Amino acid sequence: EVACDESLAAIAGCKNLKSYSTKNAAFVTKKGLASLGELRNLERFEFPNSRFNDDDLKFLADLTKLKVLDLTKNRSLGKYLQYLSELRDLESLTINETSFEKGTFTEIGKLKSLKTLTMNQVTYDLDD
Repeated sequence: EVACDESLAAIAGCKNLKSYSTKNAAFVTKKGLASLGELRNLERFEFPNSRFNDDDLKFLADLTKLKVLDLTKNRSLGKYLQYLSELRDLESLTINETSFEKGTFTEIGKLKSLKTLTMNQVTYDLDD
């Protein structure tokens, strides 16, 4: 399945949805992401192949019941990881084939409930 803004707007009405997974989020814009912030009961969110900037993923802070998050093949895990610190129940984070900026691991270290961290084929920029 390929996610798009229209499909995300349609599922936003499913207020009791606990799990959402797609194979490709490359066609999702900020408009589609805004719809996802309404899924407050979401516990599992798999959203690979996304091309978002830092502020595009701030909706993640609204998904406070999230336990499993997969952002594989995200363009860059930059400053938006600060939003993950709001996810107090997050137990599993998968961030394969992704680029990291300096300070990324500090934010991951704030995830006190994290039990599983999967990071394969990642690059890390140590420059300021």
